[in-house]
Amino acid sequence: MRRFDLTGRTLAGLLALGLILGGAPRAQAAEADTQGTALTGPAEENSIPPLLPLEPSTPEPAAPASAEQYLAALDRLLNMGLSQEEADSLWLRLGASGIDACLQGEGAEERLSLLRLSFAHPERLDRYQAELARSPETSPEEAVVRVNIGLDAPPYGVGEPVDEPASLTALVNKYHPLPADYVPELELLPPGYTASQGARLRPEACAAFLQMADAAAEEGLRLYSASPYRSYAAQERVYQRYAAQQGAEAADTYSARAGFSEHQTGLALDINVASLSARFEETAEYAWLSAHSWEYGFILRFPQGKEDLTGYLFEPWHYRYVGPETARLCHEQGWTLEEFWARQPVCGTGPVLTLEGEPLSFSRLPLVLDGDVYVPAEELARAIGWASAEQPDGTLLLWGERRQARLFEGRSLLSGGSSVSLDCPVIRANGVLMAPVKALCQALDLPCEQGEAGLDLRTSADTWDWVQKLDQSCRQHGITLEQAVGGLAVDRLERWIRPAERWLSPQLDLFFWAAGRK
Repeated sequence: MRRFDLTGRTLAGLLALGLILGGAPRAQAAEADTQGTALTGPAEENSIPPLLPLEPSTPEPAAPASAEQYLAALDRLLNMGLSQEEADSLWLRLGASGIDACLQGEGAEERLSLLRLSFAHPERLDRYQAELARSPETSPEEAVVRVNIGLDAPPYGVGEPVDEPASLTALVNKYHPLPADYVPELELLPPGYTASQGARLRPEACAAFLQMADAAAEEGLRLYSASPYRSYAAQERVYQRYAAQQGAEAADTYSARAGFSEHQTGLALDINVASLSARFEETAEYAWLSAHSWEYGFILRFPQGKEDLTGYLFEPWHYRYVGPETARLCHEQGWTLEEFWARQPVCGTGPVLTLEGEPLSFSRLPLVLDGDVYVPAEELARAIGWASAEQPDGTLLLWGERRQARLFEGRSLLSGGSSVSLDCPVIRANGVLMAPVKALCQALDLPCEQGEAGLDLRTSADTWDWVQKLDQSCRQHGITLEQAVGGLAVDRLERWIRPAERWLSPQLDLFFWAAGRK
């Protein structure tokens, strides 16, 4: 999650949505629609969206969850060694009754070791446990990843078809086939970048490959396409030829069956060679690709040591375009595309909050409790343009909209010297004050309405003007607003802002009061 840097508009708390990568070798001619070479060794593979359920639905608790139930479950889970993030994720997937069921009876420790993972699907618990039983040396995390990929079932079985074939991160493999009639938008590769005429890729992949090849050329290396897009029919001919030569069992280790090949997406290509006998992994080109391909949105699709996850032998020449962000993540984590999808959080980010239509992210997952959405109170205040400072007694002082309020645990707050009741209680969860968004906005008469994506909040222009002005003064003098609010530089701040200016601004007056100067 992006942290607050207290500068400009970010200072006031607008959070960006953050809540979980020489000469051309002779190409053996295949039919015209293969766009290039027939492979002489391990070949093509997968690409497509999610793994089993890529966008799993979140099971809802049997009854509306209360703040009291959440706090009890949180305390229990924290005492069992879960982190705040793990506990919140488990709450979103199971709710109070599901957590109780998970922690009761024989096998509770094993169930918790599996379901504490944010990418564990509760409905697959039996399969996770069966995977652990089959391979006792497997860790809970490995078991969940393997089952999410689908490795506990035979390949080419009842797999889940690719939902979005055009997605840059579409997962196509032995468990996720493409429609036989799927043909992406394609663009011809220039002659100097391919070993054959008519070679095509998706426009995004084509542009990225040209940039990557040009960058390698600056270092004296040549990268070109040995085999890019293949149609369903072309892949069928390639696979059948290998199966006839070596048998289907052997062919399945290096060549994809028709409909199960990444080449059909137009996002994958074999670079320079397409055979293990070429020993491409020993070349300077391969070393360069290993270090830099992710910078251009490509990943090595079938790496060495991951054969059990990808279903194919090591192919040092086969690269897949997935876009810069996914490529970066896979590179940093050492993930295959299967692992990327297998580790997607089941519950997403919880309920959505937006600020004037733009999504907000918080350091904790938003939770629905007592019919309201709970988020960290201080982060919420900043998001809507109110300044805040937590007092030694745990009270959160808020000021904005030309007034101030005090927020603390319970079903009320102080505003304008009066107690204002809240429909839902403010709670303290693991040391952080959590506020019910709708109740707080109603009590302070702040705009909050149900938008298309979720609850939508608004900011105050007056408060923004004040916060930006004060922040600018602080930055000009080398301190942050937080330091000023904390009373670390009040004497200097009093000199920076003219008395008349302070008198005209209720917010500035409140600021000095909050810092203990009034």
